[in-house]
Amino acid sequence: MMQDVLIIRRQVEAIHHNEKPTSMTIEKWKSLDEIARSTMPMHLAENIYFNMAKEMKVFKLWEKLQAVYEKQSSSS
Repeated sequence: MMQDVLIIRRQVEAIHHNEKPTSMTIEKWKSLDEIARSTMPMHLAENIYFNMAKEMKVFKLWEKLQAVYEKQSSSS
């Protein structure tokens, strides 16, 4: 669902690239990363958010979220 939110808000590219795509300016990339990073907490449970709050890059935050939810779904 988080990916869908980012798609709707046209921020999904930030979770697919660890580094700035060559087709994008540095300013646009920083802005996209920042906006996507601020969008995600609004859609996370509080206990998950507090475990992720220190992550400053949205790509890394996305990786951590995937790991948490993959672990939860495999233990179910």
